[in-house]
Amino acid sequence: MCGPQTPRPSQSLGGALAVLASPPSSSSPAQLPFSGHLIFHTIPGRSSCGSRATHATFTSSSDDASLEGCMIGIHAAGDLRMVGCPEEETMLHRFDFRRARPSLSRSCSAEVLLDEPLEIGVGGRGIIGRKVSVWRDRGGGEGVRVAEGIVGFN
Repeated sequence: MCGPQTPRPSQSLGGALAVLASPPSSSSPAQLPFSGHLIFHTIPGRSSCGSRATHATFTSSSDDASLEGCMIGIHAAGDLRMVGCPEEETMLHRFDFRRARPSLSRSCSAEVLLDEPLEIGVGGRGIIGRKVSVWRDRGGGEGVRVAEGIVGFN
C-alpha cells in the first residue's frame, strides 16, 4: 500500500484512515522524520450515522512523531504534488490537535473531538481521497508542514 508501514490498531474503529509521513520536500536535518496514522471515527458504542466521523485519533509510529502543537487540514483536492504553504491551499476542514487528549487505550495515541462531524464519503464534502496536511504553528499565521497523506476508507 502507499506510505510507510505503520502498525494498525488492533480493533478497527471504522470510518476513514490517513497514513501520514514527512513530505518528500522536508529534507531539513533539523526536522525529524514523522510517521503515524490518523483515524476519523465515531466513538464505539455511541449511536451515530456510520457515514460521519465525530472524532480523530492519531497514533504515532515512533516516539518522535507527536501532534503536540499541530494543526490538521483536509484539502479540497487529493494531489500530494502540491507543496504550497498550508495557509495558501484550499481546505475543506481544519482542526486543532493542540487541544487533543491522550488516548486511554494507547500511550502513543491522542484523540480530539471534531468541531463538526466529517462526512466519510467520496465527492461533495466527503473526506475520502483528499490530501491531509499536518503542520506546526510557528505563530503569526505561519506553519511548517511536518506530514501529509491521503484519506481512505478504514
